Amino acid sequence: MEHVAIDLGGMESQVCVRTHSGEIVQERKLATAGIGAYLKQRPRSRVILETCAEAFKIADAAIEADHDVRVVPATLVRSLGVGARGIKTDRRDAQVLSEVFCSNRSTFS
Repeated sequence: MEHVAIDLGGMESQVCVRTHSGEIVQERKLATAGIGAYLKQRPRSRVILETCAEAFKIADAAIEADHDVRVVPATLVRSLGVGARGIKTDRRDAQVLSEVFCSNRSTFS
């Protein structure tokens, strides 16, 4: 099962897709409004989101498209390494979310 980590933004969001073994197979920016359609086209995956205003709408769309969804509390995300060392970019944040969930499958299953 692939892991689709999404760093949600109001207008644009960053997506990072990793294989089960951790290889990044896709990184792209998407209009946040188009994420539901994007997820409908993807094979069943684990979708990882940080809590924010848009998170539960996107989570509902992912569930509707038969994905396994994890919504990570914003307070926990920092401890996972998102925004570490003062480096805060959408691309890096999506990569870190996907990396943590690939490398810690048993912890976050």
